[in-house]
Amino acid sequence: MPGPRFFTYVTENRLTIIGLDLAARPWRPTGVAVLTGGRIETRLAFTDDEITGLIADHRPQLVAIDAPLSLPAGRCCLRPDCDCRRFGVSRQCDRELVSRGFRVFWTALPSMVELTRRGITLAQRLRAAGFDVIEVFPGAAQRRLGLPRKQDNRAELTRRLAEDWGLVLPADRRLTHDELDAATAAVVGLLYLRGEAEAVGDPAEGQIILPLPAPTGGKPQRDPPPPGPGGPGRPGRLPGKMPRSEKGPAGF
Repeated sequence: MPGPRFFTYVTENRLTIIGLDLAARPWRPTGVAVLTGGRIETRLAFTDDEITGLIADHRPQLVAIDAPLSLPAGRCCLRPDCDCRRFGVSRQCDRELVSRGFRVFWTALPSMVELTRRGITLAQRLRAAGFDVIEVFPGAAQRRLGLPRKQDNRAELTRRLAEDWGLVLPADRRLTHDELDAATAAVVGLLYLRGEAEAVGDPAEGQIILPLPAPTGGKPQRDPPPPGPGGPGRPGRLPGKMPRSEKGPAGF
């Protein structure tokens, strides 16, 4: 049971870790989870200024963001009319996760462009302010840790985060799926600081941090089998294919 060691490590080291389940657009809710002293406070935020203001107020040792924070190698932007589109829509970390059976949306797909652009911009802003930032994938983390997925059972995921990890979560309301993913992101951030996580992908291109699989006593979920044709881990498009319909404003 990870709860006691989790709580002790956070408290003794006076850590604050913030997890973000970033929305693609600022008028949609971003889940924010602040982990400190074994307690997680969650809320929703919207604009980048609101998010960065919250982070500045808490001065965390680490910010763990559920969003792409880098471009595929060789790409300078996400514009559909740029020659760099020939370098494709996926990163090595994306492809590695798919090879392990996780469902991943390629970083530069049309449906991902806004989220990727916002994630990169926010990460750059936070790093320039002196914060350490990592990219995480709560869905894969929940599987690795033997936790239910938010879409399967939000109440059970909330209970397991509290009971398995010894966390004190808000009890006055039902947490949104954005807040639960943000809470999971914060847990992954802690495991990263403890050295209980792995970095997937090429460091020069950008990596996704995954927790190490849960020990046998913790009901581990092994990585699913590699996908076959049409299998659950198969992405929406093959890497390297840039749909003609991709649209995006000027800039990256």
